[in-house]
Amino acid sequence: MRHNFKTVVDSLTVPTFVIDIEHKVIAWNKACELLTGITAREIIGTRDAWKGFYSSARPCLANIILNNKEQAKDHYLVSGQSKFSQGLHAENWFEKMNGKRRYLTFDAEPIYDEVDNTLIGALENLQDITDIKQVELRQCTQNQVMTQLMNGNPLNDIFESLIKRIELEDPFSRCSILLLDRSEQYLVTASAPSLPKSYTASIDKLQIQSNEPQAIFSEIRNIAVDITTDSKWLKYKEIASFAKIGSCWSEPLFGRDNKFLGLFIIYHAEAQIPTDEDIQSLEFSAKLTSLIIEQNLLREQHQLSTRVFSSTLEGITITNAKGVVVDANPAFTTITGYDPEDVMGDTYSALSASRHTPEVYKKMWGSLHQKGYWQGELWNRKKTGETYAEFLSITSLKNAHNDIINYVGIFADITETKQQQEKLNLMAHYDELTGLPNRVLFNDRFKQAISHSKRTGTQLAIIFLDLDKFKPVNDSFGHNIGDKLLVEVAKRIKATIRDEDTVSRQGGDEFALLLGDINSTAECHSLAKRIHTNLSTPFHIENHTIEISASSGITLYPAEDVGIDTLMRYADQAMYQAKLAGRNRYIIANHSSDQQNNLKHNKQQEIVQALVNNEFALYYQPKVDMTTGTVYGVEALIRWIHPQRGLIPPLQFLPLIDSNDLDIRIGNWVINEALQQLEKWTQQGIELEVSINISSHHILSDSFYQKLDATLALYPTINSQKVQLEILESSALSDINTISRIIESCQDNLGIKVALDDFGTGYSSLTHLKNLSADTIKIDRSFVRNILGDPGNSAIIDGIIGLANAFNRQVIAEGVESTEHGIALILMGCISAQGYGIAKPMPAKDIYDWLNAYQSNEQWILCGQRHQTEKDKKIKLFQLVTNHWKDQFVININVGLNNALDWPISNQKHCHCGIWIKRALQDMQFDEHILNKLVQAHESTHKLASDIRISYQSGNSAPAHTLLPELITAFDDMNTILTC
Repeated sequence: MRHNFKTVVDSLTVPTFVIDIEHKVIAWNKACELLTGITAREIIGTRDAWKGFYSSARPCLANIILNNKEQAKDHYLVSGQSKFSQGLHAENWFEKMNGKRRYLTFDAEPIYDEVDNTLIGALENLQDITDIKQVELRQCTQNQVMTQLMNGNPLNDIFESLIKRIELEDPFSRCSILLLDRSEQYLVTASAPSLPKSYTASIDKLQIQSNEPQAIFSEIRNIAVDITTDSKWLKYKEIASFAKIGSCWSEPLFGRDNKFLGLFIIYHAEAQIPTDEDIQSLEFSAKLTSLIIEQNLLREQHQLSTRVFSSTLEGITITNAKGVVVDANPAFTTITGYDPEDVMGDTYSALSASRHTPEVYKKMWGSLHQKGYWQGELWNRKKTGETYAEFLSITSLKNAHNDIINYVGIFADITETKQQQEKLNLMAHYDELTGLPNRVLFNDRFKQAISHSKRTGTQLAIIFLDLDKFKPVNDSFGHNIGDKLLVEVAKRIKATIRDEDTVSRQGGDEFALLLGDINSTAECHSLAKRIHTNLSTPFHIENHTIEISASSGITLYPAEDVGIDTLMRYADQAMYQAKLAGRNRYIIANHSSDQQNNLKHNKQQEIVQALVNNEFALYYQPKVDMTTGTVYGVEALIRWIHPQRGLIPPLQFLPLIDSNDLDIRIGNWVINEALQQLEKWTQQGIELEVSINISSHHILSDSFYQKLDATLALYPTINSQKVQLEILESSALSDINTISRIIESCQDNLGIKVALDDFGTGYSSLTHLKNLSADTIKIDRSFVRNILGDPGNSAIIDGIIGLANAFNRQVIAEGVESTEHGIALILMGCISAQGYGIAKPMPAKDIYDWLNAYQSNEQWILCGQRHQTEKDKKIKLFQLVTNHWKDQFVININVGLNNALDWPISNQKHCHCGIWIKRALQDMQFDEHILNKLVQAHESTHKLASDIRISYQSGNSAPAHTLLPELITAFDDMNTILTC
């Protein structure tokens, strides 16, 4: 790793310095100068780092690291670490150049050479915690004074114990106890080892002025604080009344050189000078009042316990030592449906569901007897018979003889959380609509099928199937019918193949099949014909008869002995050929034919020549922080500027070089070009992060890391933290362990960041997210584009953001095309974005002008900076989705029947706002009356929209246009219900 210590250390806001192996200071930042008064010019190059912070008796921690391990153990503790190589920690006073004393924490750690792992220096940073220490001392003393008073201890005993405590904690201190009368005219008594037993002096002699004395022995300390202004005063009011105390307080005292001198107890009495009788009255009153207060506290504690027991949302059950229920709170009834009387005298196990083995309960009771507590997840049964998941904590209560007398169980219903976890797991492996395996599970099944094929010596068929003319079905009958057709297609395919085979929905109307134990090509033909025949039989859905066909491409393993990505691509290409040949047929791919190989080879040679002729260029799409308007980075995107055909997008040529050496050549060219441009921008003062897309074949190549390291070395002025590699989530599945190691090497050794691109497109896996140490997750544009219209997309984005937060990853959304997209993402917790709503990809030469002309979106900034509760955010999201629904509906009515876009979801239970209302009813964040009113308004609004659409689609458009203003008003009225 390349270290530029001065640049790094100077950028830090905490005092930090670095010494080399010869103990010479090589970096000393501004924070060090401000703290010590020693400039970098004075100390860099010297071996005097200790002079800035230490006395000669306490050597510099960084020097100790460079000396030896044993010396470090003699002087300091290794802070929470098991190995010396991980650093040292210490706390101590130090004197600044101007004589001021401050209390600091010191943390030092070694610096190792990245090549041979030898020690080359040490870094140390510091924190000034003087004020924190003083506050801790004052609070500790205040608490002790009041505790002693409430316990009825005499003042003299209190003073003597405080003196001993302070002297033990700080051997440099000298304690004094002084009593001040209400008129603040005399110090009437004092006690300390170095002072006479009694002492009287005029305040004037101590230079105290005004009614709030400022800083006895010091210009900066306020030592007279009136306890009557403190929030705790009501607790001590009765003591003060009985003992004739105006106030009783304590403050640490520091002298002019900031040295701790002692502790003041400030005492205000009604009399001019407190007499012995006053002191005795104080002692008696304190004892008497402490009993009164103790009784009041017990009563208050009992009342508080009763309120907690009755009002807490968690269920509470109390059993005797035998586990028999003796009491239960109202929340227990709310969660389980049982009244306390229903379970009194029963054991708690009577409520248990049958999901757990006796071993579970055996461990639970064993923990209760050994440790006195147990907590975990259990399944229990409600009064209705319905089972629910709960998180349960049980604690045993004992008497003075250490015998268990009761068990207290506190539990919460976590069924919804468990269901959400199961839903996330299903989302990660199964298609939500059809219930078929998704791409993740399909890839896992492929690996198993490959192993089976090798073991049995049989072939494996991969079929890529696409429905013919599926779009007209959606256009004619609506998306609801289209979705139901996909479900029926999935059922027919599953019924046609064997149980051990796999059918997966890849997205849209595309399906992929894995058929094992194929013994001949003829057998493959037979299976394919049977599938196509079954799909050509008419479907009957909601009184509609729908006829469709399918086109498919087939590849066979091991005839095509390549990876899953290549096999799928071969099958996809064969499917495309089947469509070109007239649809409703299948084609078995044969990539060993000379014609196809020559065609592919010729195209690859054209790409090679384009690389030689410098026909490729990088376009850059900006990335912004929407809440600040800051443009913090760009994504580098390759384009082919063909001399005859013009600009060729990447999807038309990158698949031709997938998984071969040309892929690596193009990838290395992109990296070099992007780094070269980053260096130019850096020299121009443009601070941007550059993201570079990397293919799986490239990152897994033997020379990837070494080549990347060498290319970085060509541009030493750039900060490697400004470079980010974007890896397709599908790529990470090919070899998770190897890719994980490469990612960690790039992060740890080269300082490069890593992002998982197109996250959530079917490849997502909680396991992969956990195992890959990517810095950033990119939400795929396909979800963002319809975030306001499709509640499924919104739920996926919400889940991805939650996963990113759970795994401490950054998150960015691509495909942001409107202001409303950005606001919705900000409200959901994603503040970084890129997309056409910000800027299209552009050549590097246009970036400078674009940055100067760029105007941040004020609505995004306002949304990000405005303080909003979770309730406020939910209301704003509700308004966004309802307005989107309304706008899309109105546009379709106005553009004409033949030009209508996709209609918004008409089912009021499945639309975005309907799902929002359902969750709001469950969360109980809103007033029930308001939500009921909203439900009625939502139903009537949908009813009106349905009448308008039916009239419009039947050809009677005049009434539809007449009713539109009424629908718009209904939407506006519905939106105001939550804000009233």
